[in-house]
Amino acid sequence: IWTDELDRARAGAPSYWIDTVRRARAAGAVGGLRFLIGADQAVRFHEWRDHREIAAIAQPLVVLREPVGTRASFEAAVRAVPE
Repeated sequence: IWTDELDRARAGAPSYWIDTVRRARAAGAVGGLRFLIGADQAVRFHEWRDHREIAAIAQPLVVLREPVGTRASFEAAVRAVPE
């Protein structure tokens, strides 16, 4: 487990996922980066800072989590996201 993002937050610095992903890539992460994201956040991923760059650097792996706890509810929520 890499605690980089938590360490920056403890130091009082803003902590954005894009910064963590960039730092992981710069640190020499090999084999491609992936990250786990709850389905509740995945449907809002388009609102994240630099979300397209995040997806280009690290493939998201979605875990079902309430209130989006089923595959059907996740698919419906994704279809409802504005483009």
